[in-house]
Amino acid sequence: MVQGAFGCSRSPCEKEKRVSGASRKLGELLVDGRLLSRDALEAFLEEEEATGRPLAKLLVEGNHVREEDVLRAVASRVRMPYIDLDEVFIDPRAAERLDASIARSLVAVPVKEADGSLVVVVADPFAENVRSQLEEAIEGPVTLGLGTRSAIRRALDLIHGRIEAADVVDSGREPVIGELLAYVIDHEASDLHLAAGVPPQVRINGRLRPIPGYEEQRPASLRRLIYGILTERQRGRLEETLELDGSYPLPGRGRFRMNVFFQRDSVGAVFRAIPTEIKSLEELGIPPHTLLIQASHIMKSLATARAI
Repeated sequence: MVQGAFGCSRSPCEKEKRVSGASRKLGELLVDGRLLSRDALEAFLEEEEATGRPLAKLLVEGNHVREEDVLRAVASRVRMPYIDLDEVFIDPRAAERLDASIARSLVAVPVKEADGSLVVVVADPFAENVRSQLEEAIEGPVTLGLGTRSAIRRALDLIHGRIEAADVVDSGREPVIGELLAYVIDHEASDLHLAAGVPPQVRINGRLRPIPGYEEQRPASLRRLIYGILTERQRGRLEETLELDGSYPLPGRGRFRMNVFFQRDSVGAVFRAIPTEIKSLEELGIPPHTLLIQASHIMKSLATARAI
C-alpha cells in the first residue's frame, strides 16, 4: 500500500486511488511524529492530487521533510528496518559481494550477512525489480533495509572510492545548538528563538533578528535539534505536558534558561542567557545619585511603616 507513495505503473485511475490512500497514511505517520503539521499535510495532499506527484517526493524535494524522516515512517509502516549507515559497521566482505557499478545504479549497499541472507540497504525498496536485480547480482537471497540516498552514496564512496558523478552536496545548513548559543553570547543578545518556518533568531535590544547563514527551520530538523539536548525523562515530560522549563549550559561560556513547547504540531524553544557578571551602575545607564535618592525614599518608607 505504501508503494503508491513512491510511484507505480498502475492505470491512471487505480494509481490515483492507491497513491492517495498510501500518501494519507504516510502523512498521518509524519503528523503523529510531529514532523508535519495537519494543515501542511492537507495542502500537500491537494497538491499531489493536482499534479500527480507523490507526497513523499513533494515533501523531500521541497525540503519540507528530510528523506530520513520519510523513510523512518515508511519503515515502521511496512515493518522493514531503517538502517542509519552513519551509525552501523559495514562488513567489507558483505559489501564486496555487490559490484560497484550495480550498487551505484541501484543506490544500494550491502552491510552484513544474517541468517543466510545478505542485508542490503536501499533508498527505494519499491523501485521496479530492485530485489530481483540484487539477488541476481549476488546470486543469493537478499533482505532489504531502508536508508537515505545521501548516506548510501557516502558509504559507496568509502567502499569503492569517490567518483565525480557520485558526489552529493547536501543543500542548506542544519544548525548546531552550541553554535547558536555562542552567537547569542558573542553578539550580546538576550534570547535565542527557535520555531518552525523561520530561521533561528536572536533578540538584540528588544528586536528579533535572524542569525545569518541559516534557512527556515522545518519541523523535523527542529525536533532533532531540540530533542538532541534533552534527556529521556525531559522528552517524556515534554510530550506529556507539551511544555518544559529547564536550564542548559554552554561549557566555558555561560548558562541559559530554556523553555521548550509545542505549537501548531511543531516543537519550538526559547533560550534566555543568564548573566554571569554584575554590571556597574554606569554600564546599566543609572546615575549614582538616582540610586541614592531611591534608597532614601525606601528607608523613609520603612521608618514610617515601623512607626505605624
